[in-house]
Amino acid sequence: KQWYQRRVRGLYHLSKSGTDTSKIRQVTMLRFLTLNLMWNFLATRGDRLHWYEHGAVPLAVDTFFDSEHLDTFFDTSHLGFPTANQPLLELSIGVLVQFAELESVKVQLCNNSRFMRRFCEVIADTRNLSSSNDDILYNGQLKLNTLMCLISSSSTHLQFLRRDIVPILTQLSSYVINNVASYYFFSLCVAFLFGFSLEDIKTNSKAHAQCVANKRHGSLCEFSFLTSSVRNFLRKFQPSEQFKFEVDKQYLWITMKPYVELAWSNSVPPCQDSDPGPPFELDTGFEVEAAKAKYLPKIMGVWSLENMTRNKENVKIIYEEGIEDFVTMISWEFPQFKQRRALHCVCEENCDNVIPGTRPHPPSLQNICRAKLIRLGGISPQLGINGSVTDIFNCLRVMFEDNLLVDCVNLKL
Repeated sequence: KQWYQRRVRGLYHLSKSGTDTSKIRQVTMLRFLTLNLMWNFLATRGDRLHWYEHGAVPLAVDTFFDSEHLDTFFDTSHLGFPTANQPLLELSIGVLVQFAELESVKVQLCNNSRFMRRFCEVIADTRNLSSSNDDILYNGQLKLNTLMCLISSSSTHLQFLRRDIVPILTQLSSYVINNVASYYFFSLCVAFLFGFSLEDIKTNSKAHAQCVANKRHGSLCEFSFLTSSVRNFLRKFQPSEQFKFEVDKQYLWITMKPYVELAWSNSVPPCQDSDPGPPFELDTGFEVEAAKAKYLPKIMGVWSLENMTRNKENVKIIYEEGIEDFVTMISWEFPQFKQRRALHCVCEENCDNVIPGTRPHPPSLQNICRAKLIRLGGISPQLGINGSVTDIFNCLRVMFEDNLLVDCVNLKL
């Protein structure tokens, strides 16, 4: 790592001075091959933590910044790699998306204003998404996947609201509608953004009010348009189609928590007399568009679990993260989902097949209480699933003092 940093630092300064074109090509080739090698060794959580501890993220971020200048000196056609207009940019994103599932990396990147500014510019570039070349299109999908991973945390989504991500997503919507993977990552971005934002209205109104005051929340028209776009995705595609894409591209996930949290977000049940329609299309019966949007994040969470739990490794992750109780209880609290295969992935007949020797068990009393609090809107899914008992108690105490808890319970009743 130290040799790489010294080599890159010296050659990059040469490139900035405009001298020695051959050395500029050397540093570009060095970065390209290093990132390409790194990408092939980031399959598991252990691999990513190992590279993270050895400074891989700063190296990838530095390349992400420098690619705007260095990519102009580089041509990968003679190496047998897919033709790309921005090879270093695309490789750096390919590496960063592997780390973006780690909570500490999400916070680190989203608190970097320079990274956020540049990343939003890259996301707004639609050239990859409109390409007919599968390899170039895949690079566009990686950008959306990175955005989805970064935005899938209650600690980071407000950073994107402040960066006007809603208009950018609105702009991207017309470029993703014909490809299941592009549309899937796009829809998850919208679901995480709106799901966590609506939670903020309920439990963190000051933070959301700041976004509204700064007009960073997007217009009602944009909000409605993105909601309709996600509903169209749910009508058009099935989880099996996205699963086929992930198998073909050898996708390996390292956490299931964001998708379980999304499935518990904004716990507003649908109107009981509404017609559910196709498997993942569900009209809530509410007349206000915002009320309809409150249900879409939840259904996208279940859709994602339906896709991911087709892979036994992902089911194993659910057990390793200790969130199997919350997967089981989704169908308890929301009976309209009881037929979804994803919610039976932790049942008795599957349990021993995933982790030999594991015995099925009913949800613990503590987790049942956590689920009820989430269901009543007293606490957020993130706090309910991951938070300590002390943190949950403190949150309830604050809400009780502000009369917010009573309002939430009355609203449900």
